[in-house]
Amino acid sequence: MPKILNKVFSAAFGAVLLFCTVFRCIQLFFLTDASTGFIDHNRTGTIALFFISCLVLILLIPALLKNKAFKNPFYKFKSRLLFFVSAAAGTAMFYDFVFKCVNCYYYLTEVSEPRLNYFIPICLAALSALLCALYFIMMSISFKTDSYDFKSFKYYHAVPLIWNLFVLFSVFSDYNDGIYDEEKILHSIVLVFGMLFFIKLIGCMDSDYKKLRSLGFSGLSYGALCFILSVPRIIVLLFGAELYHADFSTVTYLFMSVFAFALSFRMIKLKEE
Repeated sequence: MPKILNKVFSAAFGAVLLFCTVFRCIQLFFLTDASTGFIDHNRTGTIALFFISCLVLILLIPALLKNKAFKNPFYKFKSRLLFFVSAAAGTAMFYDFVFKCVNCYYYLTEVSEPRLNYFIPICLAALSALLCALYFIMMSISFKTDSYDFKSFKYYHAVPLIWNLFVLFSVFSDYNDGIYDEEKILHSIVLVFGMLFFIKLIGCMDSDYKKLRSLGFSGLSYGALCFILSVPRIIVLLFGAELYHADFSTVTYLFMSVFAFALSFRMIKLKEE
């Protein structure tokens, strides 16, 4: 019976994730003002439906993880999958560093009265993105060789958390159109779950195995929300639609989604080893 329920909840999770992704694509194609990025003011109901669907997706995760056994994903072992995923995350973070540096340049040159409350956080986010790139590259090496134990880099584990925090500061400092700026709200939620994910990850670095279930929850939540934030924009752009220029790197969140999913599912799979 538990196996059947696990399959049901897994299928439900995948179905709701697909629905959120497709629905977000429809919003970007037909319901979003390309000049501002805001949802049309007479489409408030679609905003409510989208965030309710995201909430249902998150609420399915505890049921998905029920009756699961966990093992710390950073228990010393070699993993080709996590090697490539971590290396890709490091590359994506370096791209985010370049992306934010270019944004800073255009902001200073094109805005008549630059605001320091936005410029300083985005500069700090760019710097922390560069540190994150090194962080994930070192993580990937640790999954390939026994030369060093990645868990020993104690304070450096806080770098991805700091990156999420500085990006969140920059998001809050920018003006928007309330609930109609759906993408900015979604981006903020992604960053909050990102901080939760990396806080739980730091706890597991300290061999606190009691936090593994919460790490699985935060990892799947963060991965799903990053997927919903990034993939619809990529699909819509591939189909040639015009979109408002986002102040975040879609590529970065796509690969952070892959990283969070890979780490979470690898942690669950280890129960049989």
